[in-house]
Amino acid sequence: MGLGMSNVISYVLIFIITLSLIGTAYSYIAPKISITRKESEFDYMVVQMKNLDDRIKDVSRSGEGAKDYLSFTLREGTLIISNPYDEVTYIILNKQCFQKRENIGGLYFEYEISGEYCENKILINYTEINITNNVSFSGLFDLWIENIGYSNKPLLKVG
Repeated sequence: MGLGMSNVISYVLIFIITLSLIGTAYSYIAPKISITRKESEFDYMVVQMKNLDDRIKDVSRSGEGAKDYLSFTLREGTLIISNPYDEVTYIILNKQCFQKRENIGGLYFEYEISGEYCENKILINYTEINITNNVSFSGLFDLWIENIGYSNKPLLKVG
């Protein structure tokens, strides 16, 4: 009876030790996977924001009544269209700031620490275009761009 019981105790201890090792490995690896996934989403949005910038400029040059649209899928973060500043901003929060990037064409990168999080931003600032509305997006959406006229500079409705 004692020999059979010691085998059971051995198996239980091995199971508990294995389970605790798996839990420890998971708690170490899970945050790293999350950071990598968010940084990958940020890199994807660099390409999308460059495409959006090109489309906005094309609609602006094409004259009143010109329209275009883009489809977006944001798994993380928020896209903000801002009227008072005539800018488009993508923001993703993370525990760490992503690697510093050089500005690309009309895209600018900013990083702000807000409490225990870092706001990683991609900005497009327009000086020759008036954006006429404020709106923010996340998830899956279509973004419409429409040239609605001219008043010292082209007026665009983006949203």
